Amino acid sequence: MFFFLLLWGVFNFGFIFVIQSMMTTAAEDGARAALIYEPATSSNAAIAARASVAKKTAQHVVEVLNGLAGGGISTNVTPTGCHYNQADMTCFSVTVTFPYGKHPIIPALMNFPFIGSVGIPNQLTGTAVMQVDNANLLQN
Repeated sequence: MFFFLLLWGVFNFGFIFVIQSMMTTAAEDGARAALIYEPATSSNAAIAARASVAKKTAQHVVEVLNGLAGGGISTNVTPTGCHYNQADMTCFSVTVTFPYGKHPIIPALMNFPFIGSVGIPNQLTGTAVMQVDNANLLQN
């Protein structure tokens, strides 16, 4: 019995570690995609276009995992002025969230009342931020 619990813990930790890494990689790839030039007629349109590409890229990276999660993985891109230079820079913050507690890849061994499942995180999140110089938003 002890060996089975140990084996379950090792597999569970391994899967959670790999999924967390995938969440972070998806957020990083999405943030990097915000650097790609998107044709636009105004700075606001360029920011919206880059945010859209960033979101699509992050979603594409976790597409297979999202199928396993029952479509529960969400991606959010927030373009805001960078806190250290709001006038000249836009920061694209990409967050990818997986409600792992609702859709665990390896199920919990038992659920306890008022505590829930032990060893299963409720949520896995990957976040990345990329800054873009506003002077380059409309330039190829």
